[in-house]
Order: sequence, then structure tokens, then C-alpha cells
Amino acid sequence: GRSILGIEIHTPSKSGAAKKLQVHNGGIHAREWISPMTVQYLLFQMLSLYGSDSTATEMVDTYDWTFVPILNVDGNEYTWTNSRLWRKTRRPNTDVGSSCVGTDPNRNWGGDWWGEGGSGLKNPCSEIYAGPKPFF
Repeated sequence: GRSILGIEIHTPSKSGAAKKLQVHNGGIHAREWISPMTVQYLLFQMLSLYGSDSTATEMVDTYDWTFVPILNVDGNEYTWTNSRLWRKTRRPNTDVGSSCVGTDPNRNWGGDWWGEGGSGLKNPCSEIYAGPKPFF
């Protein structure tokens, strides 16, 4: 698949201690086109206001930041070229004997994986398929 691109913002810690990390991602569901722009806007504000706005400067100096505007890059591309309302990734599910494509990346995390949420979590053809195993 395509590379997932992101950007990190770091400034030196004033105390010398490690800073906490803030992670912002968008586009986890392919059809949600506004979320990547929201992440990009936040990044733009942090970069353009740093040094001139006390709140933005404090936020950048207090935390390390990672911005990933489009997490589901293959699914996002598919919504522009094939199916506007596609939600999942574009990973084939042949390893579970299915010709259906994609996993819902929002339901693929290790915490409570395949927990409550409906029978679609285990069906590779469902829009909410949680995948054959958790991401981590």
C-alpha cells in the first residue's frame, strides 16, 4: 500500500525531562474527508502561531506532537477514484478465506478487540469488520 505520512514537532524540554506526546490523526475512515483537513489546520496553527501566540507557544513547548492527516491512505484514495462512501482499508482478506476487501481501522485496535459491537466485527464483508487479529 501507500506510505502513511506524518510530521512531528519537537522543541527542547525546559526541565530536561521527557515531554508527553500528543498524537492527532485523521482519515481513519476513508470516506471522512473533513478529518484530514482538521488535522492539517491544527498543524498549520501550531506552526504559524508559534512564537507569536502565547497559548500555541506553550502547547508546543509543553508537549511533543505527531500529526498524521490521513491514516487510511489506501482507503482514502479509493474514495476519490472508485467508491465515495468506502470506509475500510484496502487490505485483501484472503488470509481468512474471503474475497471481500478491507478492515475497519477504527475497530482493529487491541483493546477489547472483537468485543461488543455486533456480528459484523467478525464478518470480512461487513463495513465494521475488525480484522483477523488486532493491530496491536
